[in-house]
Amino acid sequence: MSKRLSMPRLLYNLDKRVINVDTGTNVNKKKKIFVMGGDGFCGWPTSLHLSQEGHDITIIDNLSRRNIDNELEAASLTPIQPMGTRLATWKELSGQSIGFHNIDIAEEYERLLQVIMEEKPDAIIHFAEQRARLFDVADLGV
Repeated sequence: MSKRLSMPRLLYNLDKRVINVDTGTNVNKKKKIFVMGGDGFCGWPTSLHLSQEGHDITIIDNLSRRNIDNELEAASLTPIQPMGTRLATWKELSGQSIGFHNIDIAEEYERLLQVIMEEKPDAIIHFAEQRARLFDVADLGV
């Protein structure tokens, strides 16, 4: 049987204060934060911002969007570098490291739980999702 985790609910204000929603206390200090879906449109800039603010960031993503695009032989309108290149560039520019785990959170729950138990994040930001589609151009035979 899997363990259920209790995580603090945190609110990031525009004035850069981090507030615990349950207690109302200001918890401004370096946090270990997981960003699930960190390779995506919202997750990547969030990861960079929080890293720049001094937090210890780890991205958890299965890179499925990239794999789907490769399978369909479709390229992004904005070229996106591989995750390793992006992480290395961020370290070179900022001096900050961002961790990365390639995990499909929908299929690899035990592996995700193991990483959470080992690294003990203070917060988890969940941007991970699969794109929904009504139809695909490939389905039309175009």
